[in-house]
Amino acid sequence: MAHHFNVRCMLCGRNAGLVRAGVFHRLPDTPPLTARGSRSTCGYCRGSLYLEPDNGPVSLVASTAEPQQAQPRRSGRAAVAQQTVRRRSA
Repeated sequence: MAHHFNVRCMLCGRNAGLVRAGVFHRLPDTPPLTARGSRSTCGYCRGSLYLEPDNGPVSLVASTAEPQQAQPRRSGRAAVAQQTVRRRSA
């Protein structure tokens, strides 16, 4: 089952963006999508959009790769205190 899609316009055939892991990413050189009722339409011609499965080699590698574990980030006072301790011990 595909998890990567290209979003294309039915009228003009242009790419409007990409859907990766359920999140829409607009291409940098395309105008924003417009809303018509409850549906998004093409930013160029206001045509209807459809999803085209992306089964290219990059999407196959990305879908089979294991997700990387994010390192927890400290913020606020804990981060400042940890940096101060590191400076004093150096």
